[in-house]
Amino acid sequence: MVPVILGLLALALVLWLAKSYIKVDPGLLKRYGRKIGGYASFAAAALLVFKGRIDAALLLGGLGGWLLGVKIPILPWYQPNASQQSLRTVWLDLTSASDGAFDGHVIGGPFAGRTLNTLERDDLFRLLNALSDADPAGYNLFQTYLDRRLPGWRETAEGHAHTRQRRTAATTAMTEQEAYEVLGIEMGASEEQIREAHRALLRKLHPDQGGTTWLATRINMARDVLLNRHR
Repeated sequence: MVPVILGLLALALVLWLAKSYIKVDPGLLKRYGRKIGGYASFAAAALLVFKGRIDAALLLGGLGGWLLGVKIPILPWYQPNASQQSLRTVWLDLTSASDGAFDGHVIGGPFAGRTLNTLERDDLFRLLNALSDADPAGYNLFQTYLDRRLPGWRETAEGHAHTRQRRTAATTAMTEQEAYEVLGIEMGASEEQIREAHRALLRKLHPDQGGTTWLATRINMARDVLLNRHR
């Protein structure tokens, strides 16, 4: 049905153009041609809505708006979820929700290509230990993920000597490079960039927002290490 209607509209447009071509100047012809095409697109889009073809209707509606010079804003329900933010480190690609929850994929290391939710408990601890050496920023964020998924995991992790040693060292010292990784900024960032990155991370990972006191301490430590460089 829709193709037939579109065909008839196209035929009517061709006949009108053929009849009017001689006595209408090119500028006027172009303007009316765009109007007819725009209205035809809107009409076809309306028919597609009634048939349940919302995707095609949006496409034709956008075409009609372009032909008529109308700016059509994206509908609110069609916008990406603004409450989610992406956090990418060397080994992890995480999504942080507004409630502090994490999900994501492993993009490096022995579990590359896996989704965090598909990893078993033992695999999670192996990934944690691997992150401690290869991806300090990912190591910090992954601990927040574990706090949500496995409450009480830190007591279990005490049996992993490497993890315990890493946690002790992390709370007593931090290199400048690691500080940049924790804040997720490039080396040589300005003082204002350091402060802005610190504020943004605390807004997402503060204990009141579902983060941990340990992680907030690391973020503060990273800020202090880098700001001392500017003094």
